[in-house]
Amino acid sequence: MTVSEWSYAGIVEPEGATLYGILHDSHVFCEKVGLIKCYAETRSSDGSVFAPFDLGTEGMTVGDQLIYRRTSSRTPDRHYRMSHRMQRDFRINDLIGSGQRLLGRQFYAFTETANTPRHETVGVAAAGRFYPTIDFEIPAVSDPAAEAVTALRFDYWIEPDLGAGGRRTPNVILPGLDFLLTGIDHLMSEDVAEPTPQQAALFRDRDHGVLTRLWNSGGLGAPGEQIFIGAEKPLNYEVATTGIRHGGRRGWDNIHSWGYSSRGLPSTPGMPYGVHLHWRWSAGATNPAAMLFGDWTPDFARDPTLAGRDIQGNMVPGGPLIDPRTPDTDLRIAVVKKETAEAFKTSAPDTMEEFERTFRRIKSHPDDIQYGDRLVFIISIIQRRPNRRRTWRSLVFPHGFFFPHVYDTGYVNEAAITMAGAYSPQYLPRRPTRTWVRNAPRG
Repeated sequence: MTVSEWSYAGIVEPEGATLYGILHDSHVFCEKVGLIKCYAETRSSDGSVFAPFDLGTEGMTVGDQLIYRRTSSRTPDRHYRMSHRMQRDFRINDLIGSGQRLLGRQFYAFTETANTPRHETVGVAAAGRFYPTIDFEIPAVSDPAAEAVTALRFDYWIEPDLGAGGRRTPNVILPGLDFLLTGIDHLMSEDVAEPTPQQAALFRDRDHGVLTRLWNSGGLGAPGEQIFIGAEKPLNYEVATTGIRHGGRRGWDNIHSWGYSSRGLPSTPGMPYGVHLHWRWSAGATNPAAMLFGDWTPDFARDPTLAGRDIQGNMVPGGPLIDPRTPDTDLRIAVVKKETAEAFKTSAPDTMEEFERTFRRIKSHPDDIQYGDRLVFIISIIQRRPNRRRTWRSLVFPHGFFFPHVYDTGYVNEAAITMAGAYSPQYLPRRPTRTWVRNAPRG
């Protein structure tokens, strides 16, 4: 199906609504996006139960096509405008034998190409946004001894399929003058398509920038330290680790992925050609002055975009992009070879929290992916019910991700991202060892 700038095929599978062959403006984006498995946990006076369920088989009709809805409402993270969404409603009357009803809709939201609000530190390249979201409701349980659903877990399969577009070396033309040769530079910076696999990187952003670091440490540190607290670019090995724990800020902030090229690495920050998946933005994204002077700028000078939200809907610079109605949310991420992802899909965790251990059971040491492979992102989201006496309504995966596919020509701040080592491998604080879990450094 082709809608506006997006093209894809969607169908209800046993696990839920799934999209295949996603393209944006004729650029290949993802091979497949959908659910691997869902899990529920219930508690009563007799104890707790943890069990899987299939959203498609139990709540929809397998084989149905997705339903198109044209809309100009806000995207789930409230930052952008949807152009349309593809959806299927679901209803499970007796979730894992609890007697509780789970209803809602699984939908994929899309935006037109835009660069407002801006994204990434350079804030120039336009992108299309994509949201694989679930909107659900579970009724209240008044009897404190009765069984009630207390937590849900949704494991996503995201399989990027990207070309090698985008410049891979810094522009030597002086900032502010490169627009004079943009046409020539564009020809010089396009990559020849190579039948090569995907690479990826993990980052944790620095909330406050250059002058704050200079004041606190007496120096700017290694390239990239002005912008990132932690970075592994490209990922040397498969990884399974933490993005958000209990709604807090601990862990990594974002994944980037791109098509491998022998000409080198794309710029980060920036990376105008590739998948960007952010579940937290630095405070500096909401308050650009914080990237230089620290986060003391008064509220009237802030930009409300790219901020988390509290339960009243107020912006929280540097806050996680989760549904504020369910503040106790975990987000775990794995970037693995496709065969590893297939093995994970057929594995069954013993508890709601188990994630990294599942991969260690599949194989004790992660495989090398430094030079790319057929990669899959597995995003595992746990939401814990805040109050069983009230109806639980929540959104899963409200942050979405986005896909720019332009070439980074004409940037007047080219010098800044070059100084940050943007086109180089980035390992902060150090190159990782061959372990599954690689925790983000604190800071």
